[in-house]
Amino acid sequence: GRYYGNFDSYDLNERSRLGGSLTYSRLVPKALGSHRFKMGVEAWWLRDARDLTFTGEGDGYQYEASVAAGLPCVTADHSDCAGYTQYGSVGGALGHLGVMQGVFLQDDWRPVERLTLNVGARVDRESLFQNEGIKVIDALMPAPRLGLAWDVTGDSKTLVSLNAGRYYDLSGNSFADWADTRSAYIYEEYDYNADTGTYDLVWVQDPESDPLVYCTDSSLEWYE
Repeated sequence: GRYYGNFDSYDLNERSRLGGSLTYSRLVPKALGSHRFKMGVEAWWLRDARDLTFTGEGDGYQYEASVAAGLPCVTADHSDCAGYTQYGSVGGALGHLGVMQGVFLQDDWRPVERLTLNVGARVDRESLFQNEGIKVIDALMPAPRLGLAWDVTGDSKTLVSLNAGRYYDLSGNSFADWADTRSAYIYEEYDYNADTGTYDLVWVQDPESDPLVYCTDSSLEWYE
């Protein structure tokens, strides 16, 4: 899949998924009732990459107005703007990898004609890698299943069922963003200085020393 966006930047997101599964089923009649065994394995690989190329005036400028302060930001040279943000590329797409694996085994057992029991177990493994290929998540997720179906009247018109189990939602590659070592871009913010008639640099978003991620070494240390 490919997503394009263009505002102050040319935003390209590419995502791919490759995977497969193998399932084996077998019917076993007349063994304390009848059984339908099923087992299988599956795996898939998720990759994503995001690249930003700034296309605004100059190199990705965004200008801000303040009519109340007498800075409407309407002149062609932007000399009457309250401030602006300049974005820039840091080079190279940020990419992540997710590897999912699963194995399951189940049995649909009918000990008598009207009663079916379903017993199964599944184990999934999810591994996520951040932009430099470092593994940040490696989780095993066991998921047992237990079910019962009772044909009350014996004609399949009235069925009572009961099921219990454990289920997981996968984190997905976006969770690996939290461990990236840098941002996809850099930006600087400038505010108008009325005393000098120039713009002062008030903030620099550095992609490596202060990346746009949710977890850093210091925050992880604080949580621990």
